[in-house]
Amino acid sequence: MKILNSLNRVSDLLARYAGSWGICGGVAACIYRDVPRFTGDIDIALTDHSSASAQEIAKRVLSELGYTHTNGFVTDANGRLFPDKALIIGRENNPSAFLGIDFLLPIIPWVPRAVERAQSNCLDYGIKRLPTITIEDLCLAKLSALIAAPQRGVDREDIIAILRTSPMFDRQYFNSRAQELELIVPADLLLLFPKLQQ
Repeated sequence: MKILNSLNRVSDLLARYAGSWGICGGVAACIYRDVPRFTGDIDIALTDHSSASAQEIAKRVLSELGYTHTNGFVTDANGRLFPDKALIIGRENNPSAFLGIDFLLPIIPWVPRAVERAQSNCLDYGIKRLPTITIEDLCLAKLSALIAAPQRGVDREDIIAILRTSPMFDRQYFNSRAQELELIVPADLLLLFPKLQQ
């Protein structure tokens, strides 16, 4: 599968920046969901490393892969645009290709803690075990994206699928971080939380 081959290549290039990254987005959601879904890109939460900033790492990796990159900007939970670039977006130079690699930078508030926790949450992708943001951090990331762009149904769908199938979920951590990040859980999603084990 092309996305796994690309994930393997990306992880090899990121190996020299150990401790500063974690898989997130649709690829991580597929690991946590009982029924995987299609995703056309690889999302990686990235923090600064002792040898390079997150932006430098993202650009180096994309360059080594032969991808072109652009900067991306996102809004916070209150609809305000972050003052600096929040994403480094990488796309293949082949216009018929659909695979993208997006690096989410530490200006996004949930990224630093999620990456830190990902280091002790290495999951098996069939190619190797890779640091992956936890279920709770992924739901926080998806909730943040949903609040910023309510029309993106895939984020709501991922949250529902993850919460319905997750045997363990740290509600205390999730609630505490959601409050810190000023994320309000929509009422229909909130109904799922009492069913989860603490």
